Amino acid sequence: MGVNKRAGADGEARPGEGAPSRQTQGSAGQGSAGQGGAGQGGAGQGIRREPADFSVGAAPLHVVLVEPEIPPNTGSIARLAAGTGAWLHLVEPLGYELDDRHLKRAGLDYWPAVRLSVHPSWSSLEAALPWDRVWLLSSHGELVHTEVAYPDGAVLVFGRESRGLPAELLARRADRAVRIPTLGAIRSLNVAQAAAVVVYEALRQRGYPGMG
Repeated sequence: MGVNKRAGADGEARPGEGAPSRQTQGSAGQGSAGQGGAGQGGAGQGIRREPADFSVGAAPLHVVLVEPEIPPNTGSIARLAAGTGAWLHLVEPLGYELDDRHLKRAGLDYWPAVRLSVHPSWSSLEAALPWDRVWLLSSHGELVHTEVAYPDGAVLVFGRESRGLPAELLARRADRAVRIPTLGAIRSLNVAQAAAVVVYEALRQRGYPGMG
């Protein structure tokens, strides 16, 4: 397999780690756009969902995980969201259930502090996004993540661990694609690491609003 010297934030699973088998129904069956499968009993204890709100001022940042596959990655990003005020969005189908013990363990007892929305599909979410504030994290991005000015309410979109974001989306929205530079020895950072790098760069640019 060739080495991509523009490794970025696709969150690719390491050899031998793999991604768990995918659940075709995501985390919970039927639901409305913006809430995804919000059926009773689907969410783990302490994990609550709410309708998405991308208006300026609703959250300092939004982190979107498109079809995430590995529960501990999502749990780590949930902890990041709790510590920074970022709004977490999960796009179905998910590779796990929201009551997965590994998901809850990685998020520890911070889940009640996480603002979470679950969306039934990427197409339903894409139409609702404020694209002047959206950035797609990919190893194929032309811009480095530090070259971007992140406004209040910026939306950071990350792809699934095994494949990253769809090539069609990156081609269509090439002007919104950014990458995290790395040495050529790896294809990409773990998605939770990548999320932390970009979230804190965005907050640094704005003086860490409301943070001590």
